[in-house]
Amino acid sequence: MKRRTIDVGALKDRITFMRLGETEDDMGLTTQGLVPIATVWATFKPIRGSERYELYRMESDAKWKGYIRYSSDVKDVTAEDYLIYNGHQYQLTDVIDVDNQHAMIEFYAVEKLNREEKQDERDIN
Repeated sequence: MKRRTIDVGALKDRITFMRLGETEDDMGLTTQGLVPIATVWATFKPIRGSERYELYRMESDAKWKGYIRYSSDVKDVTAEDYLIYNGHQYQLTDVIDVDNQHAMIEFYAVEKLNREEKQDERDIN
């Protein structure tokens, strides 16, 4: 089978994979929070969005697709993890080792947007 490769010049987006874990706050107390796993270069682009009314709230889902190079830093990233990109948090939905060749990882993520909360933030500022 021909080995697929990734165009490293296309990896222009800096993302950080995060996982729920224990962190220490400013007062030295242990709390649950997102802990960084790895910060890597990626290709990360929106693929579609949807809107729906749920309990009288307008919600939007922005679905994104990305690629990164396979490495030991990201080999354990799963669909239960998160990523941060340009200050926004995304929930991973799928993480795929393309052709199981340990060369490229394809991943999908969703950013949930609550229009009412976004409007409230604009009203405050």
